[in-house]
Amino acid sequence: MCEGWMSETEEVTVKEILHPAIDVKEDALVSEAAKLMTKHRAGGLLVRRNVGTLLGPTAGIVTEADMLEKVLGRGLDPEKIAVRDVMTAPLITVDCKTGLDEAIELMVRNNIRRLPVEEKGKIIGIIMDRDIVRTIPIYFRGASKKRIFFPE
Repeated sequence: MCEGWMSETEEVTVKEILHPAIDVKEDALVSEAAKLMTKHRAGGLLVRRNVGTLLGPTAGIVTEADMLEKVLGRGLDPEKIAVRDVMTAPLITVDCKTGLDEAIELMVRNNIRRLPVEEKGKIIGIIMDRDIVRTIPIYFRGASKKRIFFPE
């Protein structure tokens, strides 16, 4: 087990490291989503519901892994499959005030690499596992005040 120290008052929140999320409509083809992911160098896209739904604007998330496993791995044609048929839902999200340690725990527990961030019920961005790795120096900025543990 690794350990360190961090101040309670200096806890890093997910809002500090989030970046804008890119989205795609649920009826878009997987091939279109793949092109959008390539254009934006993104490993995943939020899936936006079609206009007029009562459940909120975000239906789920589609990732590279979804496309590989659920489309290419099954020999399906990405030109004929809609994003809604391969997306992961329901969407797991966190509030913008959530501490980074809690977000990490949620990501590990749910085996996810991307975590959308909400503020007042609206998604304002997303964090990814690589964002957390880049944040390690910020995360430990108060390393002499609070003891924290990470499983190995």
